[in-house]
Amino acid sequence: MDGRFGRALGRLHGVSAARLSDSTGSYAYGPDVTVTGIDLMVDRNLQREGPDGMFISGVIGISWPAAQLATADRGGIFTIGSEHFTVEALIANDGHYITAACMRKS
Repeated sequence: MDGRFGRALGRLHGVSAARLSDSTGSYAYGPDVTVTGIDLMVDRNLQREGPDGMFISGVIGISWPAAQLATADRGGIFTIGSEHFTVEALIANDGHYITAACMRKS
């Protein structure tokens, strides 16, 4: 977006990413794609909806600002410190934040 509103929205997302993130990490997909310094939010108790209602799954949700990483592909790896998480699927994208369902890689 151009103009004052666009700049204000950019500042808002920059501040919120820094305040809401749990950690800073990186994303890698294959030998050619690596993005570092991504503000990440990690939800280790991701709730899923099933036939019997809501339940806590073994899936980990990782969210990040779309401005820092436009998308993530199945099989991509998020690294946070010494932990690695494999992307299973994108589950939410509102244009500002993206969330992927991930599994912890041993």
